[in-house]
Amino acid sequence: MHLARACKQEESIESAKSWLSRKDHWLLILDNADAPDLDVSKFFPSGERGTILITTRNPNLRKHGTAGFCRVDQLSTQDAVTLLLRTAAVEDLENQNTRQFAEQIINVLGCLALAINQAGAVIRQGLCSFNGFCDVYSKQKREVLESGISMSSVESYQYSVFTTWEISIKKIEQMSEGYAKLALELLRLFSWMHFDSIREEIFKNALENSMAMSDPAIFKNSLLAQCMPNGWDGLLWGMAIRLLAAFSLVTSHSDQISMHPLVHLWSRDRMSKPERADTWKTAMVTLGISATMHSLDEQRRRLLLPHMDLLLECDDGQLFATSQDSVERSIAASIFHQTYVEGGQSQKVSDFLALMFLAQAKLKFKNQQE
Repeated sequence: MHLARACKQEESIESAKSWLSRKDHWLLILDNADAPDLDVSKFFPSGERGTILITTRNPNLRKHGTAGFCRVDQLSTQDAVTLLLRTAAVEDLENQNTRQFAEQIINVLGCLALAINQAGAVIRQGLCSFNGFCDVYSKQKREVLESGISMSSVESYQYSVFTTWEISIKKIEQMSEGYAKLALELLRLFSWMHFDSIREEIFKNALENSMAMSDPAIFKNSLLAQCMPNGWDGLLWGMAIRLLAAFSLVTSHSDQISMHPLVHLWSRDRMSKPERADTWKTAMVTLGISATMHSLDEQRRRLLLPHMDLLLECDDGQLFATSQDSVERSIAASIFHQTYVEGGQSQKVSDFLALMFLAQAKLKFKNQQE
């Protein structure tokens, strides 16, 4: 207990709390209180003579905010650029050429302060230049940011953003509850959808519609379907989302979930190749069967557009692959095509048909080779 030692008290939490409770006008800062199972109240001195400031990624700790709370989201573009330039030890902060390169970097990093700080360290240490950072980062994301961490410097945070999130995943993996396993599966599925406005109703509708299908081979093997064999379980869903939010892997507002673009990218890149293929298929089917071809479902289909776009960017012909689960793929393909037509997105319709014809050509060539 550094605090107890500094106050010349017995080195224990209770002695430090007791000492503070007898003093006036003190400030106790509980920094990085992130663990969801951490009971921060055990560190609170008794009485009302001082102030306690808690910094955390866990939104559940807002319940302790008797004087309110302040949510700090990503930095503004100008603040992020200035932070990067200062961290990189740039002397002329107003040089427009340098600021343009810096703005490209912070756009890639999504204005996330920790990532920007580590990117600045990479540039300051001469490991990468301003104009070359984005190219190097696109190929070696984790390696670039971790190379900027100086373990010997007390000013440097000891983990990169990617390592921080990996630690969060490890903690969730150690939990035995069913909602923890569902949380990890949802994080994987979210990574194949647009990072903004992921709606709960997509998954709810997909589950309900799958029950009317004769044999939804892909969806029935998904963890979501296995966790909810008797229908939609809103409580289980809520607990899974709350767990992800507690580790700042997602944010949740009402029935919509969002992810920071960097978390979104990381959660997809960290998967193995087989896991990527399986999760892509599950995400495809989930989107495809979350709506029907009925005219009453047009608005529901429209809401799928940004998620369909991302999914098809990474398609590589998978949507049209011939296999034992081709019924689900056909349903999804029909929904996707109809949605683009209704949205008046002629270019997307053309791209969609091109993907279909390419997949058919590949399959024909494969059969000829065999």
